Amino acid sequence: MASVSELIGLTQGDTHASTSKLQGTSLATDPTVDPDDYPAFASAARDLGTDIRSAYAEALEAKEKEEKVQDRYFLDRAKEFVELNDQVETSASLLTDLSSFLSTFQSDLSAVSGHISELQGRSKTIEGRLEARKAVERSLNPFLDSITISPELIRIIAETEVDDAWIPAVTELDAKLGAIRGGARVEGRRTLDNVAEALRLKATQKILTHLINLLRPFTLSITASLPTLQTDVLLPLKPLFDFLRRHAARQAHDFQKAYTQTTRWYYETGFRRYIRGLEKIRVKGVERSEVIGVVSQGVDGLSQLKKNGAVAPGQTASASTSAIDHSQVSGPGVILGYTINDKNFRPSPEALFRSASLVLADNAQTEYSFVSSFFGQHSTLAVPEARTPSLFSSTTGSWTSESGQGTTVAGGAAGEEGSVKGVAGVAESESGRTSVAGSGATSREAKEEKEEKLKRAVVEGVWKSIMEPAQEYVSNFAGALLDPAAPPSPISLLSMIRLNESLLSTLVTPPASLAAAAPPTDDSDPFPAPTPPPATCPPMENHLIALRMQLYPSFAKSMNSQVESLRKINGTLPAAGVFGGGKASGTNVKDAVVQVIARRYAELFNTVVALSGEGDDEEMVFSSLLRLRQELDKLLAYQASKIPDEGKQRAFLQTHYEELLAGLSEGLSSHTRSQAEVAHFREMGRKAGRE
Repeated sequence: MASVSELIGLTQGDTHASTSKLQGTSLATDPTVDPDDYPAFASAARDLGTDIRSAYAEALEAKEKEEKVQDRYFLDRAKEFVELNDQVETSASLLTDLSSFLSTFQSDLSAVSGHISELQGRSKTIEGRLEARKAVERSLNPFLDSITISPELIRIIAETEVDDAWIPAVTELDAKLGAIRGGARVEGRRTLDNVAEALRLKATQKILTHLINLLRPFTLSITASLPTLQTDVLLPLKPLFDFLRRHAARQAHDFQKAYTQTTRWYYETGFRRYIRGLEKIRVKGVERSEVIGVVSQGVDGLSQLKKNGAVAPGQTASASTSAIDHSQVSGPGVILGYTINDKNFRPSPEALFRSASLVLADNAQTEYSFVSSFFGQHSTLAVPEARTPSLFSSTTGSWTSESGQGTTVAGGAAGEEGSVKGVAGVAESESGRTSVAGSGATSREAKEEKEEKLKRAVVEGVWKSIMEPAQEYVSNFAGALLDPAAPPSPISLLSMIRLNESLLSTLVTPPASLAAAAPPTDDSDPFPAPTPPPATCPPMENHLIALRMQLYPSFAKSMNSQVESLRKINGTLPAAGVFGGGKASGTNVKDAVVQVIARRYAELFNTVVALSGEGDDEEMVFSSLLRLRQELDKLLAYQASKIPDEGKQRAFLQTHYEELLAGLSEGLSSHTRSQAEVAHFREMGRKAGRE
């Protein structure tokens, strides 16, 4: 049931609704009021203080006025409301369009999101490909750089003559050719292969021509210095020869053959002239040496013999000193070629032998060093150190040098020993795992040993082809010096033997002191023993051994002749031709002659002791001297037996023993052999005094 306020439309907040209820109606006609409810409104109506109908009519009138005010208000703003309605409709239309656009945009955004996801996947794929291509590029760029031939390299090889700039150019070309040959054979590389092959042919042709032109002056004359050519010209150009050996083996062999023939002719001509000069000196100054028991001068000349040291004719007072000096490598200078015309120059046989031997040894050592460095070692074609510019001219084939001196056989002088630095040869070392280190090292050592033997065979083959004529000339000259018709004295022969042994130990075998001081030690030894130096010229061994086989029999034969000469005058054998070819027997030997023989023996013994060494031949040498001493003792005893007075016999023996002791005291008195010899003659003197 509604309240009175609601009936008259006085409810707050609902004026417009109440007005609409009251408009055109009355309380009696209001369909919302049930007449049965009127009694319930009585108390409320009394509170109004007026008639309910009047209150209702007043409320209704007030509501109508208010509605009119509102209607007027709304009518005054109708235009605004219409515009606002239009704006609302426009906004609604825009919102509809925006909704449609947003729907479309959302669909497009979903599609774009799908595309973005797809692009992200493709981006990752592309990024992976890029990294792979970068990795390929990192490995491809060095390869491309290694096979790319620069225009400057082409210009140097194709348009210029061989000079200093060719060494780095050849080094670069060698690296390019190695890279090109090691790559895959594809169609796109045909042009590059053609260019590389053309450059190789051009370079090998020019290098071979230039190297052979450098040898041309030595095919016409021996006045130029061959060591200067080797050390100052050819060795700096070794990378060029290595290029030939690596990329044109036939051309390298052609140059090796040309060098061998040229230097063989050079040494053959030089040694032929030098040995011919020595032979003239030998023939001009040869005098037949006397054996110890033969004194060709008369008794009147014996005093002069004593003053001269009791040496045999054909020898000077310094014969022993000369023999000792010429038995050493570091002795007097060799005989020069200009001394051939000196009529008064008469050197000893050992001086001639030493000159021929040292000149051969020096040239052989220098040649072996060069051949081993130039032909025997494979370099890596590394660019050498900067050197003196423009050492050669390939146009004329001539060469010049700012420095350098060497041994030349043309002048007949033994030059200074040159030191040749080998170009970098190929040496590889790898470290394997511990489990296979032993087998790997063994196989590697076997391979290196095989390569070393092959290299040594090549070097020795080239060297022998070059030095064979020179060795033959020296061997023939040594045979002439040992002519049985005019044999050298034992001192000269022993001096030759010692010199030959010194050359053998110097050129072929390391010093015995270092070899003996190198016992096997483990690798952990912090102070390893010194390593013996390598042989400087091993191929000389056969030549020196052949000379040794000639010298020892000659020395033995000469000592036998000395012994036989004493046996002929000491009563053991019949004597003949003692003085000037007479037929007197040993009984005609003068005491002064025996004194000369005694001094000759002392001189011979002192010289042999001075020339003694530590070789195996010492026993043979001193056994021959022992035989000679025994015959000398027999001669003194035999000569004394011819004196009837015993006192004079003892005086004769003591005098000669004292003469022998005086002579022996001039030698190496500290030597064991000298002490034993002195002790022997002192004992002989005491025995003679007691008798």
